[in-house]
Amino acid sequence: MIRGYNATAAARAARVGEDRAGEVGRKWLDRPDIVLRIQEIMDEEYEEIKHTKQDILNECAKQAMFDMADLYDENGQFIPLHEQDRDISINVSKVKMDAMTRRIIEVQAGKDKSKSIDMMMKYHNSYEDHQKAANSEIKVYLSEKDLQA
Repeated sequence: MIRGYNATAAARAARVGEDRAGEVGRKWLDRPDIVLRIQEIMDEEYEEIKHTKQDILNECAKQAMFDMADLYDENGQFIPLHEQDRDISINVSKVKMDAMTRRIIEVQAGKDKSKSIDMMMKYHNSYEDHQKAANSEIKVYLSEKDLQA
């Protein structure tokens, strides 16, 4: 698995000689128990990736829906980061203060909101060209060996 799902590279890593690595790797892939274990590992990895993907989508949604006004109280005063909700504060990239007065001079936030919106639109298949691509026909060609398996 750590050899990029390459049976020959896996055989080499298992110290099978270079001259036999391809043959041995192919034989391993003909064994149902090995193929089953590879599938189990891939399924486990997919579960980890899926959770990470959802986390990324959640963060993108927070950035896409971010409103700069949420950084300020009703009097227009900047709310200190430690008092802000995390979903708001993650969007702040820079706070510049005057050293003498300790007053906020500049706040940079938004962290490329357009990229987050674009990612969310693509994920939810909201672009017309993506919808057309999603509805297009997919052809799968199977060999005789695939059909026998």
